Amino acid sequence: MVISLSSVLCQVTKSQMVKPGKGGAYNNLELAEVRRGRKRAARLRSDEKVETATLGNPVLHTVLYEEGDVVHVMNAETFEQLELGKDLVAEAARPFLMDGEDISLQSIDGEVAVASLPKSVAVRVAHTDEMSKTATKDAVFKPATLENGLTVMVPQFIQTDSVIDVNPNDGTYVGKSS
Repeated sequence: MVISLSSVLCQVTKSQMVKPGKGGAYNNLELAEVRRGRKRAARLRSDEKVETATLGNPVLHTVLYEEGDVVHVMNAETFEQLELGKDLVAEAARPFLMDGEDISLQSIDGEVAVASLPKSVAVRVAHTDEMSKTATKDAVFKPATLENGLTVMVPQFIQTDSVIDVNPNDGTYVGKSS
């Protein structure tokens, strides 16, 4: 969600509702300023009104390459190329900004405000240990290092060079890619 807080557009990255024993309820928000990328926190009482910004429809793009803090993407339909700051993508999902990966962009007043990756991303396992001989049919997980350098916990049957699906928002194993 994107809101206007003191005339500054901010994307809500985390929200926590708090209802203390005394006093009124409030929301603790973690925000990222859309235009500057700066992070900030806000506490809003439950009776405060906030203006929400209207986002445009998501437009599918493809990641071409990274260059420092900039990601070069291409519109899948018009082939128009854009440069985006990495700060538009959630911090946990940034390692999954690999060449050829799909990314969805939403704009406000012609300016890209939100960039999001799909719910699962196919990634090759660079290294993992062999299946444990003592593994039972219980769900036993082992660490696997992915081609982007992250380590995730995977089931015993996953081997080196397997392609798996990973949730880019929290870095968890989703399933074996088909």
